[in-house]
Amino acid sequence: LVGGIVFDLTQAIGAALNVPVQYVVLPRKRLEAAAQAGEIDVRCYFNPAWTQTPEHYLFSNPLFDASDVLVGSAGQSAITELDQLPPGATVGTVLGFMYPALNTRFENRSLQREDAVDQEKVLRKLGRARNQYSVVNSRVLAWFKRQSGSDALSDWDLQLERTDFYCGVMRNNAIQPHRVVDAINRLKISGQIDKILQRYK
Repeated sequence: LVGGIVFDLTQAIGAALNVPVQYVVLPRKRLEAAAQAGEIDVRCYFNPAWTQTPEHYLFSNPLFDASDVLVGSAGQSAITELDQLPPGATVGTVLGFMYPALNTRFENRSLQREDAVDQEKVLRKLGRARNQYSVVNSRVLAWFKRQSGSDALSDWDLQLERTDFYCGVMRNNAIQPHRVVDAINRLKISGQIDKILQRYK
């Protein structure tokens, strides 16, 4: 991890606590087990609904929000509601991510899910027309278009659902959880987190 919202946010948290930050890179499906095993102290870009054991975490206040959006490859007609998606269309997704707005369609095979390991790779596949559509976070989409240009992607997107993002601190971590959460909440109150987000608009 060398850049992006999570990197900048966790660097700011480490600076506020005067402790070094060490990143643990894991497949998404291993995150929960690693957290429970004490291999992870803090999870950011996180939501309490994404864990089966929210009681094991102390959560910060909401730090920012973003929406999952459906976007198409260049030339795909604008979609204004999900029923307009052609039956059997392939939708790029992230391995291990849940998509409540699309789950029924994936389960009944009216849409085909194609996973990649992260949202940037989902968008790169879309840009090469390997998928017709993809679902990504609106902040990631804005960043990607700024970095890579938007010619390969549709000029429309359809909002699916909005999510609040938090940091979750394991209650059994080596640093006092309340101290970490207090530091994170102070970063939000001071406006420092909003300044980080401005870099990725």
